[in-house]
Amino acid sequence: MCYFLTLGMPETLALAWSVPRGLALGRCDVNCMLSELPRGYQTYFLTTGGCSCALYSRPEPRPDNSGRDERLRAKYAKMRWSKSRIERAIQQADHKLPHEEFFGLRPDVVRLVSEMAEKDGDLAVLVHFCHRDYEPESVQQTIQILASEFKESGFPLKEDSLLWVRQHRVVNTLN
Repeated sequence: MCYFLTLGMPETLALAWSVPRGLALGRCDVNCMLSELPRGYQTYFLTTGGCSCALYSRPEPRPDNSGRDERLRAKYAKMRWSKSRIERAIQQADHKLPHEEFFGLRPDVVRLVSEMAEKDGDLAVLVHFCHRDYEPESVQQTIQILASEFKESGFPLKEDSLLWVRQHRVVNTLN
């Protein structure tokens, strides 16, 4: 039960692309995504440690930690700890909190994807939480964004939504 980040890109680009240390790019067949991609595109999982859980966070606010210090002080006071020991424990607890909070894709992944799209062309991004199957049943919605805008905003991608990170703005023409 993990998140998997799938990138759709031309196969030639994936072969030439080297991922930063700590990340792995592996070819996969995500059929619901492949059906949305142009000819010559292939799907790849971008992972770290076997999944993408560290690369994606649901775009929802985290629970508020206000009052945490007071709760810890009360807890440790009941245990008859000294004031100096309580303060040290609270300072240590602060160091255990996540330092970089993000929603959607992790900021370095946003930069990586947007820079690839700016340099080499359009990329598709899909995040899926898998229970058993690595592939979602279907793509819920398709969204487009310019690579430069994506880099600045870090668009809060939702699960099972296909995000096209475009090199150039797409102009719809009516015949």
